[in-house]
Amino acid sequence: MGMELADAVASERRTSQAETRHGGVTVTAGVDSVGNIRRTSGLQAQARKSANKPRADHFVLGPSGKRYTDDQAIGEELPRRRHESNFFITINTNKAVPNERRVSATRIYKSVMDQIMNVENLRNLIMFGPKNYAHYGEDVFDDVIVQQQDPPLPSFDTGIEFGPSKKRLHSHTWLYIVHYSQIQISPQALTQQFSALWNAHFQTNDPLYMTKKPYVHIRLLPQTDWAAVMREYIHKAMEEVGSKDLQGYCAATGTC
Repeated sequence: MGMELADAVASERRTSQAETRHGGVTVTAGVDSVGNIRRTSGLQAQARKSANKPRADHFVLGPSGKRYTDDQAIGEELPRRRHESNFFITINTNKAVPNERRVSATRIYKSVMDQIMNVENLRNLIMFGPKNYAHYGEDVFDDVIVQQQDPPLPSFDTGIEFGPSKKRLHSHTWLYIVHYSQIQISPQALTQQFSALWNAHFQTNDPLYMTKKPYVHIRLLPQTDWAAVMREYIHKAMEEVGSKDLQGYCAATGTC
């Protein structure tokens, strides 16, 4: 499943962009930090796409009272534009889990990801202004990140699975954020948080205790429409994989 997803994402992206490695995360040269494709046809196409994004009604966006302006407005000050960012996050513990511990390890993993993706914790993971810190770097989370309960924003889906050959426990998470800024997820902060939260459940002599950093890979997907299709596909596939795996274990052991 993991390889199929990686191939599908890579195939879609090869047509218009290239990737480089930076700080433990894959950074896409052809996609900006808010998920807009920078096509080779030039800046005019990018400007047209940016112009179609809805703008905020006011310069003041949140409780801080701070005034926010668009960094691409020419000749006049305009309010910020609304963006939708889709992050595809893979975290691999690099730990092979024995069959008899798969259920408990999966539950722990889910608990860890629920904590990490909680909106309050996202404050510690989101970086503002990765491409233009001078304009976005001092943004206030509660001002520029859209937060609501129904439907929930930010939102996420996490699928947890075991590798087909080495049986290593890993996850794929889809994180969807609506905002009026320029954002990226800090790979360093995510790595540190996952390691600490995971290891809190195990003794240092437990084989599942991580003594090395987990593998963390973050993709910023280029198109909301395409991302929505892939999100549904991944969500259903992950549910199917997880359900079959847990059902098989439960049937064999009679413990759940």
